Amino acid sequence: MTPAERAAMKSMLNRGTSNFRHTLIIAGQDVARIHDVALTPSNGALADQDFVRNYLRAEYRGNTNPADYSNRLIRGVVITPGRFEELEPTGVIGDANPMPSLLRATGGEGIARASHQYTQQLGSPVDSMAGIASSTGGRNVVYYAFDWRHAGRFNFEPDRSGAWRLLLGALDFSQQFRGVLPIEVVSFNAYQSAERAVNVEFTTAMETEIASLSVERAVVSEDRTVGTFATVERLAPRGSATSGADYRVVDRGVEPGGEYVYRLVSVSLDGERIAEREQTVKLTSATTGGMRLTVAPNPVRSHATVTLTGVSEPATIEMYDDAGRVVKSLGVISTSGTISLDASDLANGSYTVRVRTASSSQILERITVTR
Repeated sequence: MTPAERAAMKSMLNRGTSNFRHTLIIAGQDVARIHDVALTPSNGALADQDFVRNYLRAEYRGNTNPADYSNRLIRGVVITPGRFEELEPTGVIGDANPMPSLLRATGGEGIARASHQYTQQLGSPVDSMAGIASSTGGRNVVYYAFDWRHAGRFNFEPDRSGAWRLLLGALDFSQQFRGVLPIEVVSFNAYQSAERAVNVEFTTAMETEIASLSVERAVVSEDRTVGTFATVERLAPRGSATSGADYRVVDRGVEPGGEYVYRLVSVSLDGERIAEREQTVKLTSATTGGMRLTVAPNPVRSHATVTLTGVSEPATIEMYDDAGRVVKSLGVISTSGTISLDASDLANGSYTVRVRTASSSQILERITVTR
């Protein structure tokens, strides 16, 4: 690219705002190779590390192994996650084979992650990024370190080239998700852990530019209307751009028999709120769907017998303390019967025995451990 072209792209990206982000989607196996070089007295028209490292958010790391990456695969990471594309020669006489570049994401404003990775390099390469997807407060940039023309066609999609799929993936990244997602939620689970308590547990894979995470609750009325959400607890983020974290919140502001919707809301550094996941919880009492649970003796000194009747499917039995933590797993019962409870290693206090079936029906019994 000429200096004027690079300057025009920088100017366009610099004019983006949080309300109207500007987007650049660019592909080229030689872009980083040619322009990510230190400035010398003779290469002023080519050297432009500012463009490559601060706008494309990429650092050139060398060639793939092998350098000719013909008929080898790349896999989507941020864009078309998990989907494979093949880099192929064009078949045009005299046209060069795929000779893509290896990239490493650079630091700087916003977020930058791999769009794709090379999956069929030889040896154990340190760098495998085939593209960078980045996002700041005013712009989204997708840079593929290979040529569009080398993204091949598949037999099952003969009318659609890989370039077509990669372009749509980049547009989806920019338009639908507004760039790199600030948080990746792996799991979100809400369940009753005591007669008047609900545990909300969630796990993230990565967190970037998050100011806080909130667990919110709304009441479901008898006519199935969901009420206004209120904050149960606001959490400080504990993950990073490369690692996630586990979280648990115990909500004690619920009533037996009530039904509630719980949701996880992330708040970015610029104040944007995103509802990530939600789940409905219907609270039960000691007798549910024909099942009945008893623990005797209660209070428990060292050992007790848990009796369950009316079981029609496998059920898991666990004990929770008042903080909502699982302190003991009593196993799985598949039919009505009894199971032994050894409380000799538990501290004095109140606990909840919870039975949960494979279809999520559950039943609770409050017990006291005393010596």
